[in-house]
Amino acid sequence: GIDCVLTEQTSGEVATLLEHNEVNLALGAHRQVRAFPTRPLTPIPLTVVPPDGHRFLSRKTLELAEVVTESLLVLHRGFLSREMFDSACQLGMHVPSIRHESESVHTLLALVGAGFGVAIVQANAHIDRTSIPLLQDGKLLQVALSAAWNPHTHPPPATMDFVDAIDNVIRERIRSTIAVANQALIPETKGK
Repeated sequence: GIDCVLTEQTSGEVATLLEHNEVNLALGAHRQVRAFPTRPLTPIPLTVVPPDGHRFLSRKTLELAEVVTESLLVLHRGFLSREMFDSACQLGMHVPSIRHESESVHTLLALVGAGFGVAIVQANAHIDRTSIPLLQDGKLLQVALSAAWNPHTHPPPATMDFVDAIDNVIRERIRSTIAVANQALIPETKGK
């Protein structure tokens, strides 16, 4: 019985909408909404989506250093996954070979299908192709999200139920990516 109106903005604009009481609830990067009451959501791994026949298709996980030299297809700056990717590249002192930027994951995936390069996308995207968890120094690269609300307004009582439902959807969408990454990261034990 609750009517939801969804608004998409870059993560930096989300805090402004909250501040001006233009939205009741915002989902964004934790660091950008931490001035408000927040609830952390399940972190979302970044994945690599290679084209058909690519050498990466035989891999369970990929290190950032291996991926940055490929022709990369990424979202525009302002998207959380792009910010995370850029931060990881900067931290690792990598200069990525970006071939195309888009505002749409579906455009990136279509370009992968046409063989234009390798896409970097969040694991919760609807991906019909093989996606491989992206690591940096053996650790899964993940986007930290939070749900936030303005402390000066009173969100509807169902707000936390809605946040729980969103978190459940995220967990379900990334379950297989996390399982693959965890399995690949478990060190092999030698016979006794």
